[in-house]
Amino acid sequence: MVRKFFNATSMNTYLLYPRLLKWGFVSLILLYLDIPLLYAQDHTLDVDDILEIPISKDNGQEIVSASKKSERLFESPLSASVITAEDMKKAGCTSIQQALRLFAGMIVREQSAGNFEFHIRGMDYLTPPSNYLLGTNNTTLVMIDNRPVYNYFSGGTFWESLPVSIIDVEQIELVRGPSASMYGPNALSGVINIITKKRRTKGSTVTARAMAGYPFSSQITVNAQHRANEKVNIGISTSNLRRNRYEKEILNFNAQTKVPFSSILQDTLLNLFYSDFREKSLETTHLNLFSDLSINRNIHTSVQGGLQQSSVLNLYGINDLAMTPRRSETKYINSETKIFNGIINASVLTGEQSTEQSVWDFISTDILAEYNIELSNRLSIKPGINYRKAVYTKDDSRIGYNNSIDDDAVFETFAGMLRIDSNPFQGLRVVGSIRADNFDLPEKTYVSYQTAVTYAIDNNNLIRAVYGKANRAPILTDVFLNNRVPLGNFGGFNTILSLQGNKNLELVKGIMYEIGYRSNLSKSLQLDFELYYRENSNYTDNVLSPTEFDFATGTITFPYQITNLSVQANQTGATLSMLFNSNNINFKPFISYQRTNLVDFSPYKNTAGVDSVNLANFGIPPNPSTMNIDTKSTAIHEATPQIVFGFTGNYTLNKFNINLQGYYLSAQNISLSFSPESIGIDPKLLLNLTMRYLYKKRYNFFVSGHNLTANNALEAPGGSTIASSIFFGIDFQF
Repeated sequence: MVRKFFNATSMNTYLLYPRLLKWGFVSLILLYLDIPLLYAQDHTLDVDDILEIPISKDNGQEIVSASKKSERLFESPLSASVITAEDMKKAGCTSIQQALRLFAGMIVREQSAGNFEFHIRGMDYLTPPSNYLLGTNNTTLVMIDNRPVYNYFSGGTFWESLPVSIIDVEQIELVRGPSASMYGPNALSGVINIITKKRRTKGSTVTARAMAGYPFSSQITVNAQHRANEKVNIGISTSNLRRNRYEKEILNFNAQTKVPFSSILQDTLLNLFYSDFREKSLETTHLNLFSDLSINRNIHTSVQGGLQQSSVLNLYGINDLAMTPRRSETKYINSETKIFNGIINASVLTGEQSTEQSVWDFISTDILAEYNIELSNRLSIKPGINYRKAVYTKDDSRIGYNNSIDDDAVFETFAGMLRIDSNPFQGLRVVGSIRADNFDLPEKTYVSYQTAVTYAIDNNNLIRAVYGKANRAPILTDVFLNNRVPLGNFGGFNTILSLQGNKNLELVKGIMYEIGYRSNLSKSLQLDFELYYRENSNYTDNVLSPTEFDFATGTITFPYQITNLSVQANQTGATLSMLFNSNNINFKPFISYQRTNLVDFSPYKNTAGVDSVNLANFGIPPNPSTMNIDTKSTAIHEATPQIVFGFTGNYTLNKFNINLQGYYLSAQNISLSFSPESIGIDPKLLLNLTMRYLYKKRYNFFVSGHNLTANNALEAPGGSTIASSIFFGIDFQF
């Protein structure tokens, strides 16, 4: 019934008119330039008011994601950070992806113009030699208003397919560390929760942005809301963002050289996939409708629905090319009902996605019910249940696509959880949570848990400690992979490369120990320090077994199967972040250091009995036959930068605002399976400068220069060189 409902809602009608949509935005903005504000209220903040608000006064900033309840960020029991809409706006961020560079502890690499990869504290590209799937951050749970948007195909998040733009966002909350006991599997490294804007006072608000840039970029987005009274709020948002590529070449990883895009289009098959990427790197279009209804003080419900179309050139690998087109057309509906102290959340996401040479239809359902019980003013418990199901169906009707999964891939999970929050005595807080997930694949129950203790020495100093364990959910490319690739005829034999999934894998798991200290050193200076140790294990990869000969059919098969690896990644790290805030000056620096060791590590992805002849067929350097998956050692993992440094500095003077943002990653060495040598990524410092001018209170003109040092070095292995760019635009608020 749900699928039928979504199919009846034609996305194509909307997606055929992206340019008309842009002109519609412009017309709406121009209309408001001359029309009086019929609904504006005295208590509604305008742009002038907002410019007077200092960026991120973290001491009083509210956060929900750390404890599943609203609390001061300073009192959060977990390692957490918040960036607000104003932080992102003043820093010149053009997208949610780019805004994540404002967070301490986030490793962010730009693969191509406007397209990024993200890792909380690292643990990326495991285990070497890796591939682009393993470089995807599939251990972080991303949510929109507490609704998971995890992608079960290869794990992680297709960021370009999120149906919200940066102008829809009220704030972004980041929780570092295992949080699966509160939010479910996939919150292995942490949680990113995107909180959207909701008008809370009677009247209407229209927020809009029109932007253009070089290399060619354009963004037009509108968010309009109307609160009729204290009970009813309705809204609509829509956006179109396009970014063009920095360079006209793509890396051929077999030849280890870049080839012109024009030569790629001469290939009939590749032209089918790449033809609409002649210039662009990224394009997204979305439309959302949302409503909030308060029936009384004890019953509140909200409903959101929307659709999006996106396409991006990202690192994946197709026919020897590192940069691969990825496309999504999705629709969603989400409802949240609060009844007294209980909450019921139900969401459905469905659509079509394609990457590499695979295209699939999918539908995922998530239902969550929780109830908070206040046993006393010092003790509360919150029991809950959760049901999740994802179904992926390959589409063999598309010309040129070679689907590599079983006909129907189904993941189903039932879970129960319990959270306890207690204050045994003044200053001490103990928060514990436990969750049991019963998976259909593997047929097993996994338990995640977390304990956090905080002690407030006084109003300005807090110490905390955390211990947690979490698991990642199974992903389609591990479990349902089923691909037989013809390699040609050799010596009269048909040669086949077989790639098979495994339905009996142990799930990736991680544990963490962490201590932290927060302090208000003065009225204008705050400090947050954290020291942590993590262990991750049960990683997976394709492992080659001995060659299979079938003389009856004249077939030679090289069999690969997804297998759990023995390697364990141990990481030790520390992060220091500070906030200086005085009058019209705001400065927020952070620095992170980490070191990751690989224990029981083998660089060889083959079993015993696979000799150097087998390996040479796949471009793997010949090894003695004794070198196999059981040949283990200890190594330093160099794919994660040891040092991550960043800062934002903001200065406001009358109607002018100037913001300087810096972000630095130290050197990295990333070993990929298709490259005979590891790919070195040089240290890189990015500097962005954004200047804003307020005109007639409601119109905010800005110019933003990114990568001011003109450092064109690539940031991701096999990605595009990242050139300087400049953006001009205007923000409106009515």
